[in-house]
Amino acid sequence: MKKTLIALTMIFAGVAASAQENEDLEALKALFQLPPVPEDVEMITRDFGVNTNGDTLRLNFFRAAGDSEKHPTMILSFGGGWAGGDKEVYTQVAPRYVRHGINIAAIDYTLTLKGQKTLPDSTLFGVQYANAISTAVADLYDATRYLIEHQNELGVRSDKIILQGGSAGATNSVMAEYWLCNEAPLATARLPKGFNYAGVIPAAGSVWKMGMEEPEWKNMPCPHMFMHGTMDWTVPFWDTPLPASNFMAFSPKTVAELLRKRGACVETFFVEDADHMMAAAPIFDFAQGGYTMDQTEHMLDFIDRIVLGESKVQIDYLEKDYDSPRSFLVILAALADQEKNPAPAIERKSEAYTLPQIGSGAVETRTVKGYTITRDASFQCPQPVYIHNGAKEPFLDELVKKGYITVLVNTSSMGLKAAATYMAKNADIWNADASRIAIGGKDALAAAASAKNIAGVISTAETLNNFGKVTVPVLYYADSEADLSAFDKRKDNELVYMLYTAKNAKPAADDVSRIREAFLDRCVRNGEVFAVRIDEK
Repeated sequence: MKKTLIALTMIFAGVAASAQENEDLEALKALFQLPPVPEDVEMITRDFGVNTNGDTLRLNFFRAAGDSEKHPTMILSFGGGWAGGDKEVYTQVAPRYVRHGINIAAIDYTLTLKGQKTLPDSTLFGVQYANAISTAVADLYDATRYLIEHQNELGVRSDKIILQGGSAGATNSVMAEYWLCNEAPLATARLPKGFNYAGVIPAAGSVWKMGMEEPEWKNMPCPHMFMHGTMDWTVPFWDTPLPASNFMAFSPKTVAELLRKRGACVETFFVEDADHMMAAAPIFDFAQGGYTMDQTEHMLDFIDRIVLGESKVQIDYLEKDYDSPRSFLVILAALADQEKNPAPAIERKSEAYTLPQIGSGAVETRTVKGYTITRDASFQCPQPVYIHNGAKEPFLDELVKKGYITVLVNTSSMGLKAAATYMAKNADIWNADASRIAIGGKDALAAAASAKNIAGVISTAETLNNFGKVTVPVLYYADSEADLSAFDKRKDNELVYMLYTAKNAKPAADDVSRIREAFLDRCVRNGEVFAVRIDEK
């Protein structure tokens, strides 16, 4: 109760919080001179509506220069507590999405609370914020309708329109889908019948609404990916009621669980001990810890797998340790310092970071000591190694294309250890990164329990007997609730544990491959640290 009161008093319960958030965002914006739009990206600015104040609302539409084809399109809504903010903050990150094949529409919306200096009476607080949200969502619907009506001209796939925003913009995005699924007049009066969004990605946003009852969705919601800090007091990570105002802010964790009960596809990306920084991380590309691009990678992966690929595998991330600031104000200070004293290029744990995604195809395969070793010799930097115990699988060829050396063995756990030792001792011969050797397949967990030179393990069809002995990141395929329980009881120890439970159903082969590749890329090659639970829902 004390935590709730503090949250209401300090952050959530007044316009002062909005003003502070706006100041923070403006400070962030002031630290950057927005870059010009690159030559390979075209930006088109359009008027899409007029709000109740008579102000013209505009959107900046980003697409590949000279591309007339239709692409999935993401609508970006800025943060600022419905009191401030600017769509221009997305100019820097938009090209990254465009180059990934996703058009961007960064939109204006009405700032109903702009200029308010005093806190409202507590009984009116909920009404005021509910009005600010509904007004902003109405503008979001109008921008959506404009994109649908001009889909041929702009190159918009109307069946793949995605919502993403930070803070207030994130809540606008969640509420837009919520009201649309419940056939609220606000939505039905503005959007074509039968339309639904293809995905919602709120960064530090959730369901805020009048009434204490849990939210329900009449029609099936589209896929959601919630990104939030567990110590966020601005958009609380916990359920926050304001009974006097009959107003409720629901935790993203609560909303994710309710959506899953409804049958919707939901993923979460929670950062332990992080505050409202999650609202700003997707906006800027800054060198401090590389955080922005990593979070963007998660969003792109969600779009590829769930929104476009319609995979049934859902992933919950909980980052337990990370090399980035976990406070919004710390980020501000770090960025200000960075402006005065530009930081040198980030030092990575392995030069493999700089490898191109696809080699030139100079693939060679040799058999040495009974090991089938395959690599693309065109990669110049030391390559990470994956040793697989069992039959060859197609995903091994994909790893080679991405700059991995693969070693195929068909032996015992001792054989896996021996192969890892061989590759470490002969790293110079093979152009291998001796610090980035992973093993997988049958007996991999047993091999890792006593190995000294292994950076990661992909374990299948093994008991948990050796789980506690392994001191490197593990991707463990669980097939029982007992396995999952054992995972959930693990203590934080700066390791990575990723689980998959089939729930009596095998996942698609390409989903299995993506999970393994993601583990090797993010945890073994790049050395990231987080805990993940992957479920087939």
